[in-house]
Amino acid sequence: MIVITVPAHNEARFLEQAVKTLAQENQKLDEDFRIVITEDGSTNGTDKIARNLAEKNHRIIHVHADNRLGRGLALRRAWNLILRSLRVSTVCSAENVISSFGSKA
Repeated sequence: MIVITVPAHNEARFLEQAVKTLAQENQKLDEDFRIVITEDGSTNGTDKIARNLAEKNHRIIHVHADNRLGRGLALRRAWNLILRSLRVSTVCSAENVISSFGSKA
């Protein structure tokens, strides 16, 4: 399973199109996927957009916090959810992949 984490704070202007694009591109793959929107303390409607996207598509998960957590803590909360509920074995950054396996592309 592919899991994409999208941190979002006051991203109302771009969030819906970005998530729809990610979903469309991932549907082309022969692999199940989830898109996790981790949104914290937004004041411009980002939370409502994220909630609406999640309600319309079971592959989209909205992780909300009322208060601003900052990018690091928001991502950590999302990854904890992913590891607990989606049974993902590994979460790593692109930088870690390159440093571990090198660039073969």
